[in-house]
Amino acid sequence: MVSMTAGFVQTFTKDCQTVGLGSTACSSYPNYATNYFNTSTAYAIEAVNLTADGYVLESVALKQSVCLGYTNTSKFCSIENEVFIASDVLKSNDWNFGSPAYAGIIGLAPSSAVWNFVDVNNTGMFAYYTQFTNNNNWTFAEPHYTVRSATNTITL
Repeated sequence: MVSMTAGFVQTFTKDCQTVGLGSTACSSYPNYATNYFNTSTAYAIEAVNLTADGYVLESVALKQSVCLGYTNTSKFCSIENEVFIASDVLKSNDWNFGSPAYAGIIGLAPSSAVWNFVDVNNTGMFAYYTQFTNNNNWTFAEPHYTVRSATNTITL
């Protein structure tokens, strides 16, 4: 997921659990999160509590090289070790109940580590390019939602 206001890159840990939402794995209803990150592979800095885009999370701040990638796309990696967030407890998802939480939140605020990523498949020394696609039809929030734009991407 992409957040215009979050100043961090966040993902869900392999053992992420919910509290107050049925006490199940974060990958189960109502969150449908992708749990895959193993915190033992990174240097933990401190425990943090986050509230962002409807999610309330208990997490740990980690510092290591971060890469974003998806099927049939380029891979974008941080220039150096960056702080990112791995969440192991999901307490609330007020804005997104029953919608996919995907693999986490990619913050686009100025302080986010995402601005220190480079396209490792591009031969240019400082080539930056990425594209995010909105796959959410928003009918969960408004049953009569109508798509207003054929262009459903953010290109950076």
